Amino acid sequence: MICIDLGNATTKIAICRPGYPEQYSPIEIIKIGTSVLFNSDGSFLYGKEAEENLTLSQIRMYNKGFKNKLGRKSSIIITNLEDNLFECSALDITCKFLSSIRAMFEKSGCPLKDLNT
Repeated sequence: MICIDLGNATTKIAICRPGYPEQYSPIEIIKIGTSVLFNSDGSFLYGKEAEENLTLSQIRMYNKGFKNKLGRKSSIIITNLEDNLFECSALDITCKFLSSIRAMFEKSGCPLKDLNT
């Protein structure tokens, strides 16, 4: 089981295996900063990687604490990508963020479907 605490500044991810019916012990806890940087190639960087790659020219493509804006319909990242206006809401970013967490586990050889065993 994957337990995710989508925090304001840091997202904590715990890999848990069932013990007793109502008790789960974390095997590993991973922390990712809840900030995002949209790259000109269309990809996203999260957490420390986003903050380390941020430049002044990319400030409109950066957002820290996107979780706090969930439920709003307005875009929180707006940029011009290859002469096309690109907009992302907090919901869009959250979906991509959670997908990246899934990809991270699958890339490390720990597919989410195997965590239920």
